[in-house]
Order: sequence, then structure tokens, then C-alpha cells
Amino acid sequence: MKNWTPISAGNALQAFGLLLAIISGIWAIRPLGYGIWYQSEPVSIALHGCAAICALGLLISNSFDKNRVHFHFFAVIPILIAGLSLLMIPFVSHTGGTILGSPELGQGVLWFIEFSIFFLVAQHLFSSSNLEKNLLVGACLFITAGLTILTMLSSAQIVHFIPYFFPDYLAFLSVFTGAMAFSIWRGKFIILTIVTIICGVTIVVSANKGAFGLTFIVIPAAYFFFKILKSNQLKRKLKITFAIALPLAVMIFINGIGGLLLVEPPTENDSELDSAIYSFWATANSRYNLTTTALKSVQNPPSAMLSGQGWGSFGDQLAINLPINKFEVRDDIEIEDQLNSASNWDAVWRVDFHSHSYITEALVSLGIPGLIFITLMWGAPAIWPAEGRSLVAAISSGVGAGIAALWFQLPLSLPFFAIAWAALIRRDGPTILSIEWLNKTHIKSLFFVSMSIMFTAVTIYNANFTKNAYRFQPAMIEEQALSKDEITCLTYFNDFGRGGIHLAHRLRTFTKVIVAKSNEETEISDVLVQRLRGLTCASEAYANTNPSFRLLSATVLAKSDLAFSNYPPKLDAFINNYLSNWRLRVDQVLAMAPGRTDLTAMYLLWEVKNERYESVSSLTTQILGQNPNDPIGLWFSGIAMIGDPDKVQAGLDNMRLALEKGVERFIPIEPEVKASLLY
Repeated sequence: MKNWTPISAGNALQAFGLLLAIISGIWAIRPLGYGIWYQSEPVSIALHGCAAICALGLLISNSFDKNRVHFHFFAVIPILIAGLSLLMIPFVSHTGGTILGSPELGQGVLWFIEFSIFFLVAQHLFSSSNLEKNLLVGACLFITAGLTILTMLSSAQIVHFIPYFFPDYLAFLSVFTGAMAFSIWRGKFIILTIVTIICGVTIVVSANKGAFGLTFIVIPAAYFFFKILKSNQLKRKLKITFAIALPLAVMIFINGIGGLLLVEPPTENDSELDSAIYSFWATANSRYNLTTTALKSVQNPPSAMLSGQGWGSFGDQLAINLPINKFEVRDDIEIEDQLNSASNWDAVWRVDFHSHSYITEALVSLGIPGLIFITLMWGAPAIWPAEGRSLVAAISSGVGAGIAALWFQLPLSLPFFAIAWAALIRRDGPTILSIEWLNKTHIKSLFFVSMSIMFTAVTIYNANFTKNAYRFQPAMIEEQALSKDEITCLTYFNDFGRGGIHLAHRLRTFTKVIVAKSNEETEISDVLVQRLRGLTCASEAYANTNPSFRLLSATVLAKSDLAFSNYPPKLDAFINNYLSNWRLRVDQVLAMAPGRTDLTAMYLLWEVKNERYESVSSLTTQILGQNPNDPIGLWFSGIAMIGDPDKVQAGLDNMRLALEKGVERFIPIEPEVKASLLY
């Protein structure tokens, strides 16, 4: 080709990588999606690969035209967040989680570096030609419109292949696409009218209540407010204040409603108004519970306020700090009996992997320093708007952050986020962020080649790991003693320091299959027994190292389920071996989460069933030492006491107090037993 040069080749590679990132959501659709969390992990893997391609394109362009690839000042901020996260690794539990993020969201060190790379590519392409500008923004608009149509068709039961079962994520695509379109296509009335219609319909289809209010109420109000202001200097200050303060105001409002105004839920019935009120209450109350529970994780230890607990740790921290005395945790109660109750919270059943707020997520993950940097990252368009774009930049920044304060971003929206910010932020920046040595040719080349190699390696590793983790069920023929410190297994599970989250999922799903077959008296093949043995061996070996709380709790729950199942005689040897270290795992759970005594109930019941009362007394003494009013500790200590003639009355008193403290939230009590204690 006549005009084909290394520079144009580099630009083409960048555009190709970024376009692939824009359509990465296709990997969330079955049958393309794979892995345990098939709607998110394949998308994150695709984005790693796209970042490798983009970095290679930047390297080529930088090598042949040093003045064209500018290491933009804003790109420093996400890299600083990534660097700060790496510095905090000695203070967090799971290195792999910090780097890769949770498998459900993928927000970690690599996420922030990818954001910077996509941002640099978008800024570079925006400065190259109108064709590349229009191509990028048009592609984002096309994908946003396409996903909106797919969601509508899915709701009408016409199609069944969409990236996500819930449409709320579309709100981010709408705001980011609208922001870049109004910046790049400024003044083109007809085109922007079409964009406005598409983005407005997308917000409606998303059914995201927060986005609906912010888009259709806050945006018009902010637009007219800033238009009537006369002082440009005042406008600038208020625009920055708007962008920074709006998400905080949203957080305060929704948490205030959830925590202060509506202690008990309204009654849900057939009335649309009552249903809407109930839906709003449920949302506000859930956000309040998520926030208050998460804040406990940065209070203990106090140093976590500065270091955080690491990216990808929110699910663990929620489970560790769950206030079990406030919510129902039993799974044998009919769901209809739990609805319309302040004690019902669906996060208890799911162990939520997200905080529903970038503010809470940042604080839990990286402490106050991380929250400051991420607030700066969200507010950057309002602080440093491109020429003539200050209004759209401030509104996009504030509304985007406002939605992110109420909802979590899925990996799919990352490239949209980066492109929108590239369209809104000016090219020249403040001196403190314009680090000259970063724009030296050899420094940029070293960074780009390093990132291209790293993301290529990460893509290959993660693609293989995700596939293997989904299928992990190694068969073991011989029993291995699990009570030893070192456990010999046929195959071990290595996730490079992510805490065994994938293994926890495999353990729970596989043991549930065995329990279901046992209770239904369906034959359990020798192959299934061997796979169960291999899977439990690997999980026990991991639990002896540095397990996440999710893996520990999954281990305890698996033992509980199997112990009380109607398992066949062929599982006797396995069950006896598997339960031999049950107390050890319970002690690990309590060491990590002293308040999660609900996870000890089945072990204590098992010990009572087998008349091992010394073991019951030992554990309940430990529990009551932490909390003298713990209902689990009181109930089972009472059972142990009534076996001693000298302690019968004290035991009965403990059991009555346990009933008063709500022990039935954790275990069912026979009506006859309850009646004999109370009357």
C-alpha cells in the first residue's frame, strides 16, 4: 500500500486492539464464555490480550515517531494506583487477588494499567485523524445500541444470548458513550440528537434506578444551572465541586435512607406504588448493609485504613464481618417467610463479591490513599477538561461517578471508561503530573514493550487457569490422612495467591452433587468418590497454607453437608477421614472471623450427636470468651452442662438465654424442646 508506514501500522494495531476491547463483552455470552464465572473471567482475559496488542502498537508508533505518542499526564494516575497497590502487598493477605482482582470483577493492579494503556491509545488516535475518532466513538455507540436491543429482545423472550442476566451494567455504557460522543461530535446537532435518544433508551432499558435519577433529573438540572451562571471562575470551581461531591452525596443519601429512615420495610403487595416503595427500600437497605459491614474491615486492624485489604478482597471481608445477629442465615426457611423482613438480606446467601460502590471498594481495597487517588481519577475530566468541553466533562464525571457510587462496573465497560475520559480530558496537564522523563523515547519504549510482554503472558496463563479451575476434579484412589500438617495429594491447586476462591466454588458445587445423590439414594459411582477424594484433598492442603475466608467457610460447610447427609456405606472411610480435622477448620474460621459462630453450629451438633461433650465444652468456652451472649455458645454449652447433675440448672438457664438471644436464627429448635424450656 502506498501510504503504509511503520507509524500507520502502529496506529492500526492500536485501533485493532481497542476495537477488540470494545467488543470484548461477546466473551460473556454462552457458548463463548467459559470458566466458573463465565460472564466476567473470559472478558477480563480478552482485555488482557487487547492491552498487549495496544501496548505493541504504542511501541511501534513510539519507535518511529517519538513526538506522536505522548505519555499523557492523566495516565500517571491509574499507574500510581497500581503502584500503590503493589507497595501494599506486604500488608494484604492474597497477592494474586491484588494483582488480578476478584474473578467476578477483575479490578486489580492489571485493571488500572489496562485503563492507562487504553486511555493512551484513545488519546493518540484522537490526535491522529477524524477517521479514527469517528471509528472509535461509532463503535462504542454501535455496541451500546446493540446490547440495548439484545436486552430488550431477551426481555421479550425472543433471544436468549446476552452478556449479563441483569441489565444495570448498560447505564455505564450509556454515560461513557454519551460523554465521548458529545465531546468528539460537538456541534453536530442531528448526530447528537440520535446519540441522546440511544443513550436515553439504554438508561431506561438498564432499569438502573440510580442511573435513571441521575440521568433524567440531575443532568438537566446541572446543565441549566451552569448555563445561567455568569462568572467563569465560579463556574469552574462549582463544576469541580459537582463532579467530586455528587457521588459522595449519592452515597450519603442512599445510606441515610437505608440506615435511618426505613428501619422496617413496607409491605409489598400488588400495588405498583407499594412495590416501587418496597424495591427502593430493599436497594437502600442493602447498600447500607454493604457499606456498614465493609467499613468494619478497615477498622480491624486499624492499619487497614491506610493500606486496605487488597483488591478482590471485598467478598472475603463481607463474609468475615457479616453481622449474623442481624440477619437470617438459615437455608431451611421458606423464602416467602423471609421477604418483607428487615432480617432478610440476599447478600448473606450469595457472599457478594462487590460493594456496589467504588468509594467503598476503594476504601476496603486500598485504604484512604487509594480512595483519594480513585476520586481524582473519576473527577479528572472536571478538573482538567478539554477545551470547550468543561460542561460535558463535569456532568459526565459527576454522573458517571454517581452511578459508580451505587453500582459496580463489569469488565466490559473498562474500554468505554478509558475512551470517554480520553475524549474529555485536555492533552496538556499540570506540572506535577507532567513527568518529563516519562516522555523520553527509550523510557516509553521500555514501558510499552514490558506491558506487551506482561499482558501476553497474563492472557495465556489466565486462559489456561480459568479453563482448568472450572474442570478441577482430580481423582484419587487412596485415602490420605487429613489430620496431618502436610497432606499428600495427587494434584494440588495453585492459583498464585488468590486464596483458593475458585477451589471453594468447586468444592461446594461438587459436594452438593454428592449430598443430593446421597439423600436421594442414587448410586454414587467409584469415579465420583475418587474425584471427591481428590478435590477435598486439594482443598484441605490449600487450607493449611494461606486460604481465603471463602475457602475456609466452604470447607466447613462441605463437612457439615456431608456429615448430615444420608451417605452410603462406601463413603464411610472417606467421611471419617474428611471429618477428622473439622475442629481445626472451625478454629481457623473463628481465628479469622470471631463473630461467625454460625459456622460452628453443625460441628457442635455433630459432637453432641456423638456424645463428645468435652469437645463441645471446649469450643463453647472459647466462643463465650469472645461474647458471653453468643446464642450458639449459650445453647450448646447448656446441652453439655445438663449432662452433669451439678450443672443441670445452669445448663437450662443457658439454653433459655440462647432462645432469648435468637438461637433459632441459626439452628431449628424442636417445638417440644422450646416449650419445655420456656413453660
